[in-house]
Amino acid sequence: MSDALRIELVPFGIKVVLIEPGSIKTQFHATAESNTKDILSNPASPYQPLYQQYQRVNDGMRRGEPGPEAVSVVVQKAIEASKPNARYLVAFPLTGRLLMLLGDSVWDGLVRKLFKIREASFSK
Repeated sequence: MSDALRIELVPFGIKVVLIEPGSIKTQFHATAESNTKDILSNPASPYQPLYQQYQRVNDGMRRGEPGPEAVSVVVQKAIEASKPNARYLVAFPLTGRLLMLLGDSVWDGLVRKLFKIREASFSK
């Protein structure tokens, strides 16, 4: 949407910039976890194995993440730029940036492997 909006607003001299934060240390994760604890801790849920794997992966990814000030620094940079970039990645590791360049199918495959999600196989 930001790409379309940026192109649409060029004739009016309005610059549209997308700030894309990666893993940032905020209360968002704790709030989401507390609001879904009853649902996600249900051992009968078909999502239980996925959630358990998500917790293991997430715990490792969240170590060393910067606070929200990292985002504010990038927002300030975009505001002050005479020719701002279309998008700014914040707290996105190099490996994540490279994977994004490889396309959706590579990204989807990696996420499926990371979270041990198998594609459904249906007989015809």
